[in-house]
Amino acid sequence: MKEKLSFEIKETPVLFNHNGEVITDTAHKAIVTEGGKMLSVMKSSYNPMYNGDFMESVERMSEISGFDISGYNEFKSGRVVLGFLKNNSDTFNVGDHKIEDYLVLGSSHDGTWPFFIGTSTILVRCTNAFSQISKMERVRHTKSAPKKREELFQALQVYFKHRQQMYENLEKLMYVKVDESIINDARDYILRVSAEDRMDNKISTRKLNQIELLTSDMITEMEDVGYNAFGMFQGVTKYTSHTVNQKENVFGNIFGSVAHTNKRAYEFATSLI
Repeated sequence: MKEKLSFEIKETPVLFNHNGEVITDTAHKAIVTEGGKMLSVMKSSYNPMYNGDFMESVERMSEISGFDISGYNEFKSGRVVLGFLKNNSDTFNVGDHKIEDYLVLGSSHDGTWPFFIGTSTILVRCTNAFSQISKMERVRHTKSAPKKREELFQALQVYFKHRQQMYENLEKLMYVKVDESIINDARDYILRVSAEDRMDNKISTRKLNQIELLTSDMITEMEDVGYNAFGMFQGVTKYTSHTVNQKENVFGNIFGSVAHTNKRAYEFATSLI
């Protein structure tokens, strides 16, 4: 991670050439870096969150939460920006396994992500990562966004309640025993393998390789943590954190297919409680 974001953005008109005449597209505007790199073309009503404002929000959230700023990250070539706050005041353990707790703030310059807050957990034992972003904690980029972000800060207690529930669930998973049947069901649910696919032998070679790798990681973690739902879940986070080859790796496994895989694993595991 970086100590601060390395660039600022600016808004510029969108121009196009029509029969030799330069015309301004009043319905759109371009979001570019101050160095001139194009990030996106958005509707003229779009109100971007400047990186300076984003870092101020991270600093304010640090003051409110008491978390320390760990740093910043950029995703999609700077179109998505992230700030990470680490909880150094509380100690979290599931069994004898220490967990590092992060608050994640993010925003985008291309409309794909509104301003949001989430949680990211890292199992210190093997740096497996799992993140959750809540829809109720997002603020879209409109003219009323500053007011809504203020409401978001005031509603931070909702986040902490949500996070506490997640840690309570992780603790409960330690006491949910799993057998081969449950492991197989979990693996098929997580990788979206249907019963019909298995009956008709329609599983692709790529999918079979994923099944083999995930199974190996699940067994490795369960042999260390225990044959319980927590060990099974950590096998999935090991798979997404260390085995899957991600095109653009982001601290905490926040985006992309690995985030969806972790989400499905968490859903399945907690359904066993």
